[in-house]
Amino acid sequence: MNAKSSSTNWRSKCKEPEKDMRPKTKDVTNTKGHDFEDYSLKESIMMGIVEKGFEKPSPIQEECIPFALAGKDIIARSKNGTGKTAAYIIPILEKINKQV
Repeated sequence: MNAKSSSTNWRSKCKEPEKDMRPKTKDVTNTKGHDFEDYSLKESIMMGIVEKGFEKPSPIQEECIPFALAGKDIIARSKNGTGKTAAYIIPILEKINKQV
């Protein structure tokens, strides 16, 4: 696999889950329009994100992921169910070096 998800051919390898039809509030839909692809994540991370049913980053993810990937400290607050855990763990997974 490529180190970074520069192309979309990785998506064809994914087992995409059924679409989440639950109603969503503005806490998770009021985004700036970013995609997870905007963060240049590893292909394996992108595949995991898709296979877990994430479609687009939530507002808390849009705000936190770029800073975390840049190695910045973050203090953030958001309601339950808005994606805080993924905002924290996606950059951690991206930074893990399996070769060590």
